[in-house]
Amino acid sequence: MPCEALWSSVGPRAWASPPSSSTSLPSTRTPSSSPSPVYTDVLNFLSLILLVDTTRKPREGEQNGREYHFVTQAEFESMIQENKFIEYTKFASNYYGTSKMAIEDVRKEGKVCILDLDWQGVLSVRRLQLDAQVIFLRPPSIEALRQRLSGRGTESTDSMTERLQAAEADLKLQEENVELCDLVVVNDDIDVACRQVDQFIFQAQRA
Repeated sequence: MPCEALWSSVGPRAWASPPSSSTSLPSTRTPSSSPSPVYTDVLNFLSLILLVDTTRKPREGEQNGREYHFVTQAEFESMIQENKFIEYTKFASNYYGTSKMAIEDVRKEGKVCILDLDWQGVLSVRRLQLDAQVIFLRPPSIEALRQRLSGRGTESTDSMTERLQAAEADLKLQEENVELCDLVVVNDDIDVACRQVDQFIFQAQRA
């Protein structure tokens, strides 16, 4: 069963994305604060919800088990020690991770597992030699990303700076390591980006 990894150049789960998992995977549903239109469309297309574990505090309107699986730092670090993650990272002082169990839960249903990763997660997936296809979702420009983050109204000045710096690093890394990705999608026109991702995943399912 194929596994899709969406690498978003906005920081982990900044726009929404899939679950956690390791040798297998986290289960059902994941976007960060508010899922990006691209991510939401893909999930609707696959009738799939993915869940990421995070130590971040829930934002207004978020529910445990819907946007994320919210855990304490002690719980998360215990899961790290027990080797329960396929990948995890710390971003803006919060942990985010993909559990092995989540991935297995999705695969058992015969569905495509979609992971929302930062570049470290992508490297972990490549090292583990999972049967994964990596899609890099990138903004049309850093300035466009700045405007989008500002328009969300969820970022502090420090958080905004950190996300933009991470995005610049991701863009440079991808340009210098083109072999990391199977598809690069510029998230400029939502409809076009969604069609590109949908088509790619559909073809991967048939392969």
